[in-house]
Amino acid sequence: MIIYIVIIAALLAAAILIFRTKNNSKETEKQAHDATWLLEAHNQKQNAFKQSEPFRIQIKTLLNKNPGWDELFAALNPNNHSEINDLLTQLKGPHLFAPHIAANMLETCLNKMEAQHLPVDSKTLLRMALEEGSKILDWHR
Repeated sequence: MIIYIVIIAALLAAAILIFRTKNNSKETEKQAHDATWLLEAHNQKQNAFKQSEPFRIQIKTLLNKNPGWDELFAALNPNNHSEINDLLTQLKGPHLFAPHIAANMLETCLNKMEAQHLPVDSKTLLRMALEEGSKILDWHR
């Protein structure tokens, strides 16, 4: 009887050891996969940031010239895209006679996006500027 108990205990210990070994190898594979995914995500973010560099340089150059609304519309919406046009119109609304204020908000948002290594495009930049502008306008109300 004791022999059967010893054999069953040995088999149970072997089964537990095999289960733990398989489970640890799965965790190791998962950790390696997670690290690979993280590295790929970082590389994609860096590539998108680098691809947006010509646009960022163009916008920075424009903003340093203290542009008017016509110049802002032309630079941010060269293809006359309706959604970007709507965003520009929303931005223009409270700053109709002061395009330099809108340009300052765009520059601030551009700097924030660069600091976070985010890719910059017209839509994202304008949406962020509208959010910043609404914070300021809400504070003054």
